[in-house]
Amino acid sequence: MSEVADVSHEVEPIEGEQAAAPWCPPPAAEPVWPETWDLPPGVLPRQRLREAEDLGIITTTAVEIPESGFQPASLDLLLGPTAYRIGSSFLPGDCTVRERLNRLKLDSVDLRSGGILEPNRPYLIPLMEGLKLPSNVRAFANPKSSTGRVDIFTRVVTDYSHRFDDIAPGYDGELWLEVFSRSFLVRVQAGLALNQIRFIVEDPTGAPAPPPA
Repeated sequence: MSEVADVSHEVEPIEGEQAAAPWCPPPAAEPVWPETWDLPPGVLPRQRLREAEDLGIITTTAVEIPESGFQPASLDLLLGPTAYRIGSSFLPGDCTVRERLNRLKLDSVDLRSGGILEPNRPYLIPLMEGLKLPSNVRAFANPKSSTGRVDIFTRVVTDYSHRFDDIAPGYDGELWLEVFSRSFLVRVQAGLALNQIRFIVEDPTGAPAPPPA
C-alpha cells in the first residue's frame, strides 16, 4: 500500500460557510469603453452596433435597446417621454441643448401614452439614446423613409453643435430630435422611431470618411 503524504498541517483550515460554499468561476471582466476603437474604417454593421451598446458607446434610458432597433447598418432612435414646443429651430453652439431649451421652450406635450403635435410648429424631443463616441468614430442621423412619407421633417440636434444630423468624433452627451409636421396633426408616442443613426469608423490616415448610405 502506498504511503500518503499529509500536507494538511501546511495550510490553515477553512471552516464555516466558506468551507461549505460551492466553487464559483470568477466574474467576467466588464467591457471597457475604448477611447479609440480598433476597427477598420467604414460603417458599423449590426453586430458592431450591439457591441457598441455593451461597451457604453451607445447608451439608453430604456432597460435595453430593443432588438428591433438594430438594423443591418443603422440603429433606430426612439422618442423620449416629452415633446417641447419651441418658437423656432436652433443649434446650441456654445452650450448644451437642454440649457438653450430652458430659455426657448413654450410648452410641453406628454408622450408617455401618446400626444398630439400640431402642424407648422417645431418641437424638440429628447431621444432615449445617448452617445459616448470614441475619438475615431463619428455618426450621421437621417429620417426613416416612413417619416418622410407622412410629411414630417426631422433632424437630430446635439450639445455644442453647429450642424444638424452630423455628430462629431468623441461626442459625449444626449441626442435630441427636432420634429416639424408640414401638413397634419400628428400623434406620436414615447418609444416611436422617426430617425436612425449610422456610425462610421474614420480612417487613421486622414482619408475622407465614406458618406452614409
